[in-house]
Amino acid sequence: MKPKVPLNIQLIITEQCNLRCDYCFEIDKGPKSMPVGLAKEIINRELSQQSEYDEFQIDLAGGEPFLHFNDLREIVDYSIQNSSRWNKKFYFFICSNLTLLDEKIKTWLEERRDYVVLGTSLDGTKKIHDHYRCNSYDIVVHQIPFYRKLYPLQGVKMTIGPDGIESIYEGIISIESLGLAPSANVVYEPVWGDSKSKKDHLRHFAEQLDLLIPHYIDNPDLEVPNLLSLPIRNIIMLRDPSYRWCGSGRTMTAYDTDGRKLPCHRFSRFCTGKLFEGPQSIGPRVETKCDSCVLAAACPNCPGYNWQVYGHPDSRTSYHCEFIKLQFLAAAKLIFLRNESLIAQLVNSETKNVPNVPKNTLESILAAEFVMQSLDVEDIISHA
Repeated sequence: MKPKVPLNIQLIITEQCNLRCDYCFEIDKGPKSMPVGLAKEIINRELSQQSEYDEFQIDLAGGEPFLHFNDLREIVDYSIQNSSRWNKKFYFFICSNLTLLDEKIKTWLEERRDYVVLGTSLDGTKKIHDHYRCNSYDIVVHQIPFYRKLYPLQGVKMTIGPDGIESIYEGIISIESLGLAPSANVVYEPVWGDSKSKKDHLRHFAEQLDLLIPHYIDNPDLEVPNLLSLPIRNIIMLRDPSYRWCGSGRTMTAYDTDGRKLPCHRFSRFCTGKLFEGPQSIGPRVETKCDSCVLAAACPNCPGYNWQVYGHPDSRTSYHCEFIKLQFLAAAKLIFLRNESLIAQLVNSETKNVPNVPKNTLESILAAEFVMQSLDVEDIISHA
């Protein structure tokens, strides 16, 4: 069977960035960039190989890729010109802060819209975005009409740190008012302060999630962000014991500026402060509290950050654990509220009136029931 997702090839074309975002996990930015010839060589090698994959996503990553627009353009145009030789379907994904877009870059993007997709970040309100992302809100928002016109299906990434906890609802509403769908997540790193501070953050987080639930009940056509849509049905499904949250090292391969092969961008030296040199760089798997958690199958984690902290990609960090448990509860509540009528019919065994229900829906309802029976807001906060 052919894979359902593209094979993701990530090229770190620069470690440089024109911003210094407060929560950025790229901790060791420097002047290094990937030579254009090396990038072409990697793309040629990857797309020349026999593969079970029908489609390839090639990330041109940074840092800020548009600091090297001429190199980026040469890499993309080289690939387009050689596409018939490889006979592979591919496209480029460029994650940019949008602050360097000028008319020359915009014109090129319009001309290459069949081959190039942009992604960007917007952290909610102007106050919070500027706080975390170097006062860049006005510049980014100025580019949103172009972004939406060229990439109407592309949302934005919203990263939640301690100073933005109390503004999540307002921030998501702000992003949606621009016609964008936010993909929101709390940071994985231990940024929440002492026990009292973390408890305060968790309480505010729970309040913000409770504000969002009726918003998506009242607006069923809106895309629900992952704050309220974690795949909780995974909890009750049989799964591969080697399951990972993302495709790192499996459907994803990265190359750093020196051409060193990595499981993903997050394993690079300028993200971790450590040099990854293949299997010999992975130590013994360390047991963590996540190993015995029944919610692990639906819990987001980062193999690169796991490796940075514990030396093994499958030894999960848990600094964000309580926040995710609150998300599980919120997602479960939303599922119940969206399926109240169906649940009432199922509870009352009115089988004659129950329509054919998709298996995924039933599994989600069962998982939601399990989550609501297993978790309690006050208990989660008290154990933080």
